[in-house]
Amino acid sequence: MIAVSVLLLALTGQAGPAWHEPHLLAAKNYLARGDSDRAAEALEILLSAEAGLPPEVHLTLMDAWLKLDRADKAADAGERAIKAHPKSGPLLKRTGHILFRRSYTNPRAGELLENASRILPQDPEAAIEAERRALALSAGNDAARMQICTVLAIAHDKLGHAKQAEQAFAEALDANRRLRSFDPNAALEYVQFLVRQSREQEAQRIVGEMLHHAPQFGPARLERAKYLSAQGENEKAISEALSALDLAGDDPLQQRAAHAFLARTYFALGQEEEAQKHQRWIEEHQK
Repeated sequence: MIAVSVLLLALTGQAGPAWHEPHLLAAKNYLARGDSDRAAEALEILLSAEAGLPPEVHLTLMDAWLKLDRADKAADAGERAIKAHPKSGPLLKRTGHILFRRSYTNPRAGELLENASRILPQDPEAAIEAERRALALSAGNDAARMQICTVLAIAHDKLGHAKQAEQAFAEALDANRRLRSFDPNAALEYVQFLVRQSREQEAQRIVGEMLHHAPQFGPARLERAKYLSAQGENEKAISEALSALDLAGDDPLQQRAAHAFLARTYFALGQEEEAQKHQRWIEEHQK
């Protein structure tokens, strides 16, 4: 019945340019009632009728699949969405996060997140207003709440609103802890915020939590290495950084960060031969 009504409206256009809105609202109601299967079914049919519907439709479908613990389906929906809206920052960011959670060394995830950072609004006030509206619609969806609160926190941080940023980061972390699969990438943003606030001990408690949930998450290893180096424990720092490098896979950003840290630390220890190996890698991989 859902399929028939959706396709008829798509083909006849009787509902005007916003013909999809009643079906999107119905899908959101299904999600609010915990009927994620039916929400995903309705949205898949909706998008099969018209793939170019607004990004909000695609984002809601991705949320439905995530609620069903089907990150593979959510990632596929995200890639289809990007084909329809290649310059949508929220779609690039959401899909990048999903891919990153599935594999921390997936270069496609890094590519999408980098593109999102270039496209998303540079005006933090605009970002805050947009994310507040999205947050109002995310009740009961911890994955969406975590991502939205993280974006809010970053925007507040850019405006120098440290108190609001911390509150949003804390809300994001609480939502993250309720997920079946902890997202270390979102928690990393909080860690880096605390480090900028010179609150390294608090940052390291979250790093420990990240490594408990995701021991193969290289960026957390590198954050631990930076902390150890600042404490004068350079040998332990190098061990953590080498682990981060091993875990970086084909991700050039993670590789570069680990090599740069190792080059600096080996130089500090007077091990110039080892330092030069990492410096050469950086020079050979300049963009």
